[in-house]
Amino acid sequence: MERKENQANNLPEVWKETNLGQEIELNYGKSLPKRDRIEGKYPVFGSNGIVDYHNKALVKGPGIIIGRKGSCGEVHYTNEDFWPIDTTYYITLRDENDLRFISYLLSSLGLSLMNYHSTIPGLNRENVYQIKCMFPPLPEQKKISAVLYEIQKAIEVQDEIIKTTQELKKSTMQHLFTHGVYNEKTKQTEIGEIPESWEVNNIGNVAKVQGGYAFKSSDYKKEGIRIFRISNVSFGRTSWDDIAFLPISFENEFSEYLLKPGDLVIALTRPIVSGGIKITRLCKEDCPCLLNQRVARFITSLGVNIEYLLQILFNPYFVYSIGLGASGSQQPNISTSQIEKILIPVPKIEEQNKIASILQFIDQKINLHEIKKESFQELFNSMLNKLMTGEIKLRY
Repeated sequence: MERKENQANNLPEVWKETNLGQEIELNYGKSLPKRDRIEGKYPVFGSNGIVDYHNKALVKGPGIIIGRKGSCGEVHYTNEDFWPIDTTYYITLRDENDLRFISYLLSSLGLSLMNYHSTIPGLNRENVYQIKCMFPPLPEQKKISAVLYEIQKAIEVQDEIIKTTQELKKSTMQHLFTHGVYNEKTKQTEIGEIPESWEVNNIGNVAKVQGGYAFKSSDYKKEGIRIFRISNVSFGRTSWDDIAFLPISFENEFSEYLLKPGDLVIALTRPIVSGGIKITRLCKEDCPCLLNQRVARFITSLGVNIEYLLQILFNPYFVYSIGLGASGSQQPNISTSQIEKILIPVPKIEEQNKIASILQFIDQKINLHEIKKESFQELFNSMLNKLMTGEIKLRY
């Protein structure tokens, strides 16, 4: 279908400009307290997605659910019959439109920024109704939603691979740290069941934990040598979204705090239940940088593989059973001496190397698919913007 271009907005002339309220209706969800839910097959949607399942549905699918309170403005699409609770809206169409296209359109509008309440986030549907949008003809809507859906499916495939591989790593770690590489007999110790030939030792006996220097913010510069702060260490990753610099002369002046590729760095904060210990291993691109306070690095002896130590600290047992992650603690920070007291299982270096190699291989697979997922997500975001503004036009 040939179309002339609207010179004013570069959109095809057959697209129509209208208020959202002319095209959709936002209906209030209905309260369904947890005590009244009966286990079933129908998803119960809250503002942030599926929160439970029930034996009855309130709305026939497919449908769109939008967060009204709490995670306001979040958009969820489902093919199933569902129950939207009273913190949500669900969509009905006033005109002939493609429902999946509408879900992508709503996702592109930044509805979460339309919070009308000062303390509890909330979305006013009358404000949503006033938003002006450009709507292509129904066949083009279907084409747009089909393209975006294919990218979304690719993201979901990568996400599923990541989750499956993470479960594989979890079970592999459980086996390796209980039976070792050689499946030898086990013994009971103060840290649980481990292979008979392994020893239990404090981290401080196999590695020194060096805390960073308390650099002054008044010394920060617009360029120079990077300072590695607590905001730069994540769960197995390094993040440079928040960068601060120190004078280049500090590289020599504070050389004992100069980090190098391969250094294992840990945040001196108590483990977070959802994520565990914030720890990362620096790569070549991260260096040079200087170690700041509230962050520490491990300096291992010849008898310890640094990658093995990293994997040990990723083991959930050593996060929650050592007291550092105790929920009753009011102290958010931990000290280097507390870390050095942690008991860990220590096999001979040859077995450490093999365990580290096995788990590192799984990590590489996880990282590969995380990169692919990020690439697909970037593609989706770009295509969403270009398709919804008509920058990319699809023939139908």
